[in-house]
Amino acid sequence: MRSVASVDNYTPKYKKRVRLEPPLTGTEMFDSNVMANGSRSRGGEDNLARLRCLFNQCRFLETTVIMKSSLISTALLVAVMSAGFAVAQETRATIPPADGKMLCPYPFIQHIAGGTGASAFVPSEFPANIPPVIKGSVWNQSQPDKAFGHTFRFEAKRGDCCALTGGILTIKIKALVSGPGTASSVNDGMHVYVGGVSKAARTPWTTAVHAGDTQTMTIPLTASDVSTGLVSIYFEDDTAVVSADLELDWCCLTPHR
Repeated sequence: MRSVASVDNYTPKYKKRVRLEPPLTGTEMFDSNVMANGSRSRGGEDNLARLRCLFNQCRFLETTVIMKSSLISTALLVAVMSAGFAVAQETRATIPPADGKMLCPYPFIQHIAGGTGASAFVPSEFPANIPPVIKGSVWNQSQPDKAFGHTFRFEAKRGDCCALTGGILTIKIKALVSGPGTASSVNDGMHVYVGGVSKAARTPWTTAVHAGDTQTMTIPLTASDVSTGLVSIYFEDDTAVVSADLELDWCCLTPHR
């Protein structure tokens, strides 16, 4: 019987017929009698050689499986990450919010108060017939028959990373003459002007108005309304403008400072 060391170098000197037999079971493969005595018509050398061959094959298969598993895991990880990135990009680009408006990364609101005392207006922002009648108008006036006009001034642009998206005018007014007659606050109208063009018009009072009644008006403004940096308000002569506040909605691509 050859030693284990000589198994790899053993070459039969003549050919012989080999009878095909069922493969050895796990118990037979590791059984000392089978390996030593060559039961089932096999020599111990053949069993040992077959065992070594199977061992090498298993080790090769194990290495292959590990490598394939690693490659598959890496491929799956890359696929999942790519899919997630693609979904995230698609979600941002193609799914709008419920209200149909795109979300702003860094929004902020700028507040501009109307002021006290004498109003300040830009004549070219009103129709030509209005500047003469609003000359000398004041905030929260107490006397009737005096029209009121004021122009809000602001920067319409803040660098290349911010843009105005709209705004809201909040105006508190007071009736100076009781209704229901036409020579009262009932027929007073108001306008929001941009570049001399009326962007909004209201008739705030009803026939039941009494002198001293107050109310607060809110008027939304579009991005176009605030694009010039000038927004003007006008009230007819029997209404006092107690206060006014302009809120400007900004959208920036970087944090606002």
